[in-house]
Parts: sequence; structure tokens; C-alpha cells
Amino acid sequence: MEELEKVNGLSEELSETASEEESTISSEIFEAAKEVEEAIEEAEEEILSDDEAADDEAADDEAQTEEEEKKKKPFILEKSIIIAACILIATVIGFGVFFAIRYITTPSVEGVWRQTEFMLKGDDSSKQTIKKSGGEAIYYTFKNDGVLEIKTGTVTNKYNWSYISQDGKKVKEMTDSITIFDENNPYSSTNCKFTIDGNRLSERKLKIETSGENVFIYKFTSTDEETANSFKLDKDKSFKENKKLTGTWSNKASKMKITFKSDGTYHMDVTTSIQEGNYKLKDSTLELTYFYSGQEGSTGAIPFELKDGKLYIGTDEFEKTK
Repeated sequence: MEELEKVNGLSEELSETASEEESTISSEIFEAAKEVEEAIEEAEEEILSDDEAADDEAADDEAQTEEEEKKKKPFILEKSIIIAACILIATVIGFGVFFAIRYITTPSVEGVWRQTEFMLKGDDSSKQTIKKSGGEAIYYTFKNDGVLEIKTGTVTNKYNWSYISQDGKKVKEMTDSITIFDENNPYSSTNCKFTIDGNRLSERKLKIETSGENVFIYKFTSTDEETANSFKLDKDKSFKENKKLTGTWSNKASKMKITFKSDGTYHMDVTTSIQEGNYKLKDSTLELTYFYSGQEGSTGAIPFELKDGKLYIGTDEFEKTK
């Protein structure tokens, strides 16, 4: 019995021990499971955090890419505009250079020329050299409106000119043929050939040959308006102004305009000529002095009268316009 009790006691001890051990093991397993579960949760949180960070990073990269694209677009647009502007400027410059070269090299008679020589073709003994300066110098001005002015001293005679084609019709294109004529005299037309040496950047030489049985040759060198208009008569220091006469006067019938200046000089413009020089007043007479064909000329004393706001010179009546 004692042994049996001992056995039973031992059995109970073992059972309690086993129960305690089982309880301890279960507790340890529970704790271990709990730790595993917590570790898994932590791992999941880390994974989610990494995913979110990756998503955020991707979003940031995408935003940055979009921002860079936005920045690139204006740059590309600006670059395109700059390239287009450069092409346009280059084109304009190209055309400008083309027309500038054409203008420089085209043998146009338009402009101011000083006559240097005159002769009958084939007759050297008829050659005449024209003076370079002073009242005897001769200047031809071919204007682009078709007017030709030939100035000698202080007198300028007006003619007309145009380019002509082979059939004799007027043309606007520059050819090697021109016609010089007097608009008021249909029988004074002269057809001419011309040649030009040099270009507009240097001194040019012009030669004009008339047509017909006797061919005349005129030679010129290029110059400017200032030089052509540089010759003036010396002013009369004893001149006394009549303020009622000073100003511009017009005659409707003859289309004449004459300007009397306060310094004793005058400028007279008529249909066929322009005349400049000095004027003198004495009692009731007026005298105009000019320079032409190498010598001084004068109208002599002409009666004049200022009456009722009008000017009478000889039999011509003028009204004041300025």
C-alpha cells in the first residue's frame, strides 16, 4: 500500500510537474507566437512604409519630370522662336545685301554728274574740256521722276528724260538707252546711248552718245548736289531790304514763282528753268543779276510796283504766297 501510495504520489507529482511544464511550454509557445505575430506585423508595416516611400518617391520623380517637361517646353518654344527669328533676319539681310549689291553695281544714269568733256565723234579738234568748278562748270542731274536739270553757274535749264527700249517706247527698266526731250517742245527729242564705268562706291564715269548723222559725245564724272549748287554770286553789301517785297510771289498765268530774300538774293522758278542770283532796288525799278555761260548777266532795270497787296514787275502781276 505504501508503495502504491508512493507510486500514486509519484504519479501525481509527475502529473503536476507535467502540467506545470505543459503550462510553461504553452506559455512559452504563446509568447513565441505573439513575438512572431508582432514581428510579422512590424515587417508588414515596414513593407507598407517602404511601398509608400517608393510610391512617394515615384510621385516625386513624376512631379519632377513633369516640372522638367514644363520647363523644357518654354525653352523649346523660345529656341524655335529664336531660330525662326534668325532665319527671318538672315533672309532679310540676304535680300538687303542682294539689293544693295544690285543698287551699287547697276549702271543707272540717275544722280548728279559733272560734265568733263564734249566733242563731235570722229573729230578730235572739236574736243572741249569743261572747267571743274566755278560758274563755268556744267552739272547734269537725272532725277528719278524723269526731270533732267542742266545747271551752269546760277541758271538751271529743265528738260525731261526716260529710259527707252528698242522700239522707242518709254520703259521703267534701266537699259543702255535714254531719250532727252523738252516737254514743252515735242520736236526736241534726242535718243542717246550711254555707258558707265565704276560703281556707286567709287567715282563713276558716264559717256553719252547722241544718235543721228552727227554724233556728239558727252563725258561726265559722278558728283553730288552740294557740289553742283556750291557756286553763288557775291552778295551786294550795300543792299537795303524792302520788307514789303521780301517773300515768295506767284504768277498764275506763267506759273512763275519768285522769292526775294532779305539778304538781297532771289530764286526764280519757271516751267523751263530755275534762276538764282542777286537783286537790286532803285527807286521804282528792279534789276536781277545772274551768272550763265561763263559770264555775269543782268535783266537791266525793270519797273516794279507794290499795290493793293500785289506785285507788278513790268506787265506781269504776282500775288504773295509766303
